[in-house]
Amino acid sequence: MGKFRDFLVRKLSKDNKGEYPFYFFKELESSLNIIEDIKQIGHNFLGKIKEFTPVENLFLVIFDQETGKFKVSNSIGFEEEKINKVFFLSKDPL
Repeated sequence: MGKFRDFLVRKLSKDNKGEYPFYFFKELESSLNIIEDIKQIGHNFLGKIKEFTPVENLFLVIFDQETGKFKVSNSIGFEEEKINKVFFLSKDPL
C-alpha cells in the first residue's frame, strides 16, 4: 500500500496541483458518456484506472442477477480462462 500511497501523493502534490481526483473522475465521466456497450464501459473504466495508477493487474466484478453471484466482467493483466472462473457469493467476505 505504501507504493500506491506514495504515487498518489506525488500526483496530488506535483502533477495536477491537488486536482488529481477531480481530473480522474472528469476524464472517466467524459469517456463513459459516449459508450453504450456495457463490456466496453468496463474495459474503459479499468483502462482509466490503469492510466492513473501504478497497477499492472485489475479486474471489475459485477453482480449477475441470473446466477446471484458477483462475477468478473472485465480484466487487465489476467488470463481470460482463469479469471472467468472467479466469482463471489453475496455472503462471501471480501
